[in-house]
Amino acid sequence: MIVCKKKQLVYFHNPKTAGSSITFVLAPHSTKSGEWDMKELEKEGSGWQGKVHHDGNQHFRMTYTQYGEFRNYFKFSFVRNPFDIILGFYEKTKERHNCKTLEQFLISSWYHGPDHALKYTQTEYLDPDNLDFIGRYENLYDDWKFIADKFDLPKELPHFNQRKNPQLKDYRKHYDETTRMLVEKRYQKDLEVFNYDF
Repeated sequence: MIVCKKKQLVYFHNPKTAGSSITFVLAPHSTKSGEWDMKELEKEGSGWQGKVHHDGNQHFRMTYTQYGEFRNYFKFSFVRNPFDIILGFYEKTKERHNCKTLEQFLISSWYHGPDHALKYTQTEYLDPDNLDFIGRYENLYDDWKFIADKFDLPKELPHFNQRKNPQLKDYRKHYDETTRMLVEKRYQKDLEVFNYDF
């Protein structure tokens, strides 16, 4: 959770939804920004995001976060199509997890494991009823522009963790019936609540 007191703004960092880019832009306005040298962000070293988050952890579930004192602030987050999230995470970590195919990854302990960005679904990370705005990764430019205009923030987001393989832009090409069903089973609520489909 990033708290910007002067702007009365709270951002909840939902994993794999341009969170690094948004964190970078909000960092100078964060309640934590005065506690360390902002130039450290430019190094993009390990752990830099946690230093900016109010609670010290960029991936706390919203329901576990102590945001009561900021309840009247404007609260927002971003979501992304689960099929796209899964494919991106798999491609980025398949060598580390020793999974040669997407199906291997989806039936492995890593997919459901407790120690990475996919440990919760988006509806488990977020509390949609208590957010004032939910942007979409697929509409990142326009949805971020809405936030930027409303709170006088930079309209351009830096690019962090971009996909290096252009063939991954259309996630549909990388799924078969089995892998699609495995994702649909786990992310059924996400697909319904955020109105996503394959």
